[in-house]
Amino acid sequence: MNPAQDSPFLFGLISSFAIAIRYFLVAGAAYFVFWIQGNSKFGERKIQPGKMPRKGVMKREILWSVGSSFVFGFSGIWAFKNWFALAPGWSLEFSVSGFFRGVLTFGVLAFLHDTYFYWMHRMVHHPKLFRMIHRVHHESVTPSPWAAFSFHPLEAILEALILPVLLLFVPVTPVVLICFLVWMTILGVINHLGYDPYFRGFDQHPVFKWMISARNHDYHHTHPDVNFGLYFTCWDRWMGTQWKKSLAVRADSKSSVSDESAEILEFPLPH
Repeated sequence: MNPAQDSPFLFGLISSFAIAIRYFLVAGAAYFVFWIQGNSKFGERKIQPGKMPRKGVMKREILWSVGSSFVFGFSGIWAFKNWFALAPGWSLEFSVSGFFRGVLTFGVLAFLHDTYFYWMHRMVHHPKLFRMIHRVHHESVTPSPWAAFSFHPLEAILEALILPVLLLFVPVTPVVLICFLVWMTILGVINHLGYDPYFRGFDQHPVFKWMISARNHDYHHTHPDVNFGLYFTCWDRWMGTQWKKSLAVRADSKSSVSDESAEILEFPLPH
């Protein structure tokens, strides 16, 4: 049975609603914990203290994100049409070799996706493309969890193009794929959380410094010429686009920036 081939429109519709539900569950939980219930508790972890999204921005973030969910859902028809034919079936049997294959596959997916995103992200920061499509995402100068999927439809298509390629060339089991899609949503929400949820020294840790943090990506929303990565900082470090001053702040610091950092301002968008 191949639902993507037998009933493509129904498959796209169900996929779109599933993605939207996943978005609302993860972003809604993060918003409730940090922005509503934990506003006072996590106040010193606010990345841009005293700043809130401009009026109407959160509503637009949600509307754009719902639209992106449908773009993602329907753009996956071709990807899943091929994947259902190629992917290994479900199995509840556990094996050490199977587990490590799954971890390796997950890592390959993450690195390839991050590589594609880095260069695609830099491309849409070209002034013409920025004005045309990417400006929508950067309306969130002070991002909230709702900004995770806030993309112009054309950018959402660019975001989705990599999945069919990955599923065509990387042997992915259903369990690994589900874990990857959920992890992708969680990381997207954390990157736009507006609060730093990680432990003290996360950005200077020998291992975790290679991971994108909430502070790292938040800094991109105020300084759009740096920090282009999605999951990892490797491409930013290799290409010289890692803004190190954004990492000089400890997670438990009461200040939004280090003594060496410039004050976070409403960064002018490209003209």
